[in-house]
Amino acid sequence: MLQSSPSHVRVPRLARTRAKVALILTSVCALVAAVLIPLTSHLNAQAATQVPGTIPSLEGWTPASGTWTPAGGLQIVHTDSAEAAGVSALLSRALADSGITGITDGTGAAPSTNAVSLTIDPSQSTLGDEGYQLTVTGNGAQVVAATRAGLLWGARTLEQAVRSGKGTVPTGSITDIPRFPDRGVTLCACGTHITPDWINRQIDRMSDLKMNYLSLELRIKSDKYPATTSFSYYTKDEVKAIVEHGREVGVRVVPLLNAPGHTGTILGNFPQFQVADDSGTKSANHLNFIDPAAQQFYFDLIDEYMDAFGSTEWHMGADEFFFKQGPGEFTNFLGQVRASYGDQSMTFDAAFNDFINKVNAHVKSRGGTLRLWNDGIADISRTPIDKDVIIEYWAKGESSQKDANRGLPAKDLVDAGYTLVNASSALYYYRDQPSSYVMQVQGLDGVYGKWTMNSFYQNEGYAVPDASIRGGKVSIWQGGHGKVTDHETEAWIADGLRYGAQMFWNGKTPKADPDAQAFKARIDALGEPSTYTDPTRDTLTPGQYTITLADGQGLSVTGGIPTVGASSDNWEFVATPDGYYQIRSVNSNRCLAVYSEDTPNSETHVSTTPGHPVVAYACADASQKFTPTA
Repeated sequence: MLQSSPSHVRVPRLARTRAKVALILTSVCALVAAVLIPLTSHLNAQAATQVPGTIPSLEGWTPASGTWTPAGGLQIVHTDSAEAAGVSALLSRALADSGITGITDGTGAAPSTNAVSLTIDPSQSTLGDEGYQLTVTGNGAQVVAATRAGLLWGARTLEQAVRSGKGTVPTGSITDIPRFPDRGVTLCACGTHITPDWINRQIDRMSDLKMNYLSLELRIKSDKYPATTSFSYYTKDEVKAIVEHGREVGVRVVPLLNAPGHTGTILGNFPQFQVADDSGTKSANHLNFIDPAAQQFYFDLIDEYMDAFGSTEWHMGADEFFFKQGPGEFTNFLGQVRASYGDQSMTFDAAFNDFINKVNAHVKSRGGTLRLWNDGIADISRTPIDKDVIIEYWAKGESSQKDANRGLPAKDLVDAGYTLVNASSALYYYRDQPSSYVMQVQGLDGVYGKWTMNSFYQNEGYAVPDASIRGGKVSIWQGGHGKVTDHETEAWIADGLRYGAQMFWNGKTPKADPDAQAFKARIDALGEPSTYTDPTRDTLTPGQYTITLADGQGLSVTGGIPTVGASSDNWEFVATPDGYYQIRSVNSNRCLAVYSEDTPNSETHVSTTPGHPVVAYACADASQKFTPTA
């Protein structure tokens, strides 16, 4: 019978010898590790200090010995061209805002000390459309690029290096070329009205981070179809100013106007172009895309918007036609589709794709490129979408309705030859609460080292190859039921913009930042652009004031209604945590508000109708803060 050996049984000599050797080796290894781990950490920290702290990080930086501290009287010398002069002016302004005084810029030979040289050299074709070379010595810095865009990104890197180094830059050099051409943001100015200043601040943030593409969903004041401006809108002059600002700082602004779904803000007054469900109820959120008149309506808006934006790109959305209602509630419309094509085998998806191709043909007739979301593309076997359409992939769909989530897997689109943008829901900020979007709820911890450019949302187990990826996007859908204000949104999205910029340019996290906390430290050290103005700063000392209008009359509350008269109430301005003011009539204990019980899309009762009157409403708790919830 087999028995276990008692503990006092003598172990063979060879085994004892091996045990001693193992113990000695273990002790030696532990001692070496105890020495090497701190030494390695020290060397990594030392190496990190020799690399400028930027976002995107400078992964190919070759350090040299020493540092450079730009001083007062800095000279910026640039190539004799309007493009280089524009970049020089931007750099000069940024460095001046960071505290360097007496900066001059011009053409000619660069001085031997305290100078920055900016050169556009088209022969440097290996740098591509947006790459640059940056060299920093003890006497100054030199940026060389083949294009204005590349020169601008090199200048942005230099400005960030000065900022993060608190005025001092490590010497060294890099040839820095983006991994992906599209590094973008989607911004919905469509839930509540966002001021142009707010939009421009986000464009400035994007430029600082070398992000080059903003798809902007908004409504313009249409001349051809004035009835589409019942919802909050922007004038064409406002749009042109936003676009021009983007162009100056390297961010192209592309109009986004949804069709054939999510059309509620343009179709509300056009029932003749709406689709009816099987109950006979027409929906402003469904454009009748088989109707030639409805198609022309949308083409006319494309022309008007593209002209206002001066854009050669168009984003048609094309998402969530089936969202609050599934395909089973539109069988009559499918019958109309088949009658329109004279083919009883015609499918909804084939007709949907045909409409997309018609939009693409219209956009291409203007010399443009079409973009759209992916989830409406459910079947390309009968009528494929044109291969030159750029597909921005966010998810297969997120409707609770039966058979509504119909988007094809990313692999099917890649295999069919389409080019994708990774617009992953993991990088979404959305107005509704609670939310399942990873970055929105979990922050950097939820995505850092987990989400990559090759991982597409709801496509687990498949890595999209680089060759099929045009770039990536962070998406911002603000306002709405969550009652998140614009200032809160601005703070809320800061980390996501930085992580997106890092991944879109480099395709990987910084080698020096092993975890989210380290990357967050990089974000905090870098801060906002030097030209950034904090919107939450106190612009008025909280306290009591009277309000007098331009004609000398005062503002008061009478019978619960704001009234203009001979005198003013005492008004208390109370600062809120998110940088606004609550304006309370001390006399009536009512607060000014732009409030409506009946608002489009059941938003936060903040009216989106132009000209809506100010009301005096029961004062809310001014101390409440927005917190995203899962």
